[in-house]
Amino acid sequence: MTYTDAIASARLNDLPESYAGLWDAFQALPQTKLWDDGYLIKKQALFGFCDELTAAVLRVKARIEADAALDALARFVHWAIFVQTKPFLAEKPCAVLPGALGDDKGLFGMVALINETPRTLETIENYGLDRKIIDNFKSLCNFANEYKKREGHWGMDAFSWNCSCVVPYMNRCGHLSFEPTSIEYPYNYYIHKQTGESLILMGEGVGCTGDGLMTSNNCPLPEAFKTVAAQGDGWIEGYRVNPLGFIERKTTRISPEDYDKVMKQWDVLLAFHIPSGPGYTVESTADSFDKAVKFFRKTFPDIDFKGIWCYSWLFSPLLQLILTPEESAMVQIQRHCYQVPGWRDSGAYNRFVFKVDGDLTKIELPQKSRLHRRLAAIVHRGGYLTSGGMLLPNALVDKWQDTVYDYGDGLDVFRATQPYDAGDLLGL
Repeated sequence: MTYTDAIASARLNDLPESYAGLWDAFQALPQTKLWDDGYLIKKQALFGFCDELTAAVLRVKARIEADAALDALARFVHWAIFVQTKPFLAEKPCAVLPGALGDDKGLFGMVALINETPRTLETIENYGLDRKIIDNFKSLCNFANEYKKREGHWGMDAFSWNCSCVVPYMNRCGHLSFEPTSIEYPYNYYIHKQTGESLILMGEGVGCTGDGLMTSNNCPLPEAFKTVAAQGDGWIEGYRVNPLGFIERKTTRISPEDYDKVMKQWDVLLAFHIPSGPGYTVESTADSFDKAVKFFRKTFPDIDFKGIWCYSWLFSPLLQLILTPEESAMVQIQRHCYQVPGWRDSGAYNRFVFKVDGDLTKIELPQKSRLHRRLAAIVHRGGYLTSGGMLLPNALVDKWQDTVYDYGDGLDVFRATQPYDAGDLLGL
């Protein structure tokens, strides 16, 4: 069976283009079966599945195994993400929803992901890792419950995220959880050899809105410019990322002899996740960074990570338009970070801030807090909420808490380039 035939038969159009080049290598391997039914029945509590969900997953697995294309693709998706390379290096689809399964298509990805969990349990045992890692398996159930509530039948949202929840790499270090990831954005991070000053230049061809944030298919704001980059004999130039987290619309030229390049696109970094609730402070964050670097170097010495990374609404430069360091621990932490833009997407504000579904411009937003009121004002004035990122190379981890970044006139420039009046947001 060819890849094209399998995809057509399953009506699965969600896989990355690169997967087509992996199919022949997968087909040449000895073919194995998916996990045994008895495994899920025995381990049901580890996943947090109710009996109804377990029965639905087993039923859909039987449908998959009865269809040659679906069966091959379920095993192939698992192999492409977890076996042929490290999962943090693999390109992952956002969803895997084969139309041939009809209303059961939402469980196809769950069946493929469960296939990895026996190896993870073995790794936890062999490495002597904290068994609390197994609690990550319950993410599949949490997103299945959300899918059921929305669609009326079982499925699973957030396939790419849940790929991280069935492997042993996501570990709690202090207040934060960390996992290795490969960074897709064309950041080029330099440290000056004499002064220790950090500088990030963007790669070429990144589309940006007028305020220097990256555009995306989901963003209604028009593209205003693209980044440019060039190099010659003894020089490199590109658009600088202001440490506030936006791209300056002008070129900066440097001599590579004066800098160490410490990060680039596709490097492996330790991505961290921030739990809800209290405890997210400058002190706890510094402690978590230190513990994470030590843990991963000791436990997974084969992972050559170059630093620490996070992408979250908590690192949006918009927060510094609406909150002061005195008002917000989030902004205090931002001041210690070299922030960077990412693809614009307001979805995190639906899920984590307002906790509502739908287009934020078309629904009544909660006004329970200062944060709610000021973010809602951005939406109502025609702005577009977005997340942001931060980068921290290994060489600067022990200096993080003592470093406060200078934005120059960046905050004023960023405020002035918003497509709405941002001058009075702090007073709302």
